[in-house]
Formats: sequence, C-alpha cells, structure tokens
Amino acid sequence: MTTALVADLMHKEISAAGESFEVNLTNTGSERLSFKVKCSNNNFYKFKPVSGIVGVAQTRKLEVIRSYGPISFDKIAVTFLPAPIGVYDPLEPFKNTEVKPDAVNILVSAVEKRIEAPTSAEVANQHSYVETLR
Repeated sequence: MTTALVADLMHKEISAAGESFEVNLTNTGSERLSFKVKCSNNNFYKFKPVSGIVGVAQTRKLEVIRSYGPISFDKIAVTFLPAPIGVYDPLEPFKNTEVKPDAVNILVSAVEKRIEAPTSAEVANQHSYVETLR
C-alpha cells in the first residue's frame, strides 16, 4: 500500500494585511488518508477544515485565511496518516504515538503589497453615475 498526499501549491505570497487562498489536497496513494493541519504561526492563520479524511484518488479543498498582521514567512504542515476503513474521526489515527505521520509543507510569505494609484488616463476614462448639481 502506498500513501501520498499532494498539495497543488507549495509556496504562496499573500498580503500581510490579510488574504485567503485555497489549496487542493489530493490523495495519490492506494488507501484513505487522515490529515491534520499545523502552522508555525497560529496567531494569524485559520484553516477550514483543520482535519479531515481524503479517500483514494479524491481531492479536498483546504481554505487558508490569514488575518492582518506583520510581515512574516510561515510554514503550513499538512500531516497525514492512513485512515483504515471504519475510522470516521480524522484525528483517531494520530492517537497512535508509535506511528510517525508524513507531511506536506506549504510555505507562505506574508508581504506588504503596494496599491498602485490609477494613471491620469485611467482617471480620465472613469464615468460618474452621479448627476452633477446645477
């Protein structure tokens, strides 16, 4: 039996002012996998879901939400273990301390993103929908 969880995103640059993005987790192995999300900076990140089960050849979306905070370089680790048939609690396989989980790492760079001011041509092309006062 082979176990492999693959993320479609290995690095993401986001705004330190807050941003969200999705990561697709795909089970490319031959057995169900249970996963649990960990992060190097839990103060500014939330995940939906935090844990789950991915069936063989299935994909689950992981939503990553970063709230406003300082510039940082963080690591998200999606740890995973085989989830035998009949196990419906995704955290159950992690209770066995003798088995070390594998992990998929996603690096996140929270940077300052500058907002570009519109050019004079862009401003000239704007149309106002408010009637002018007479």
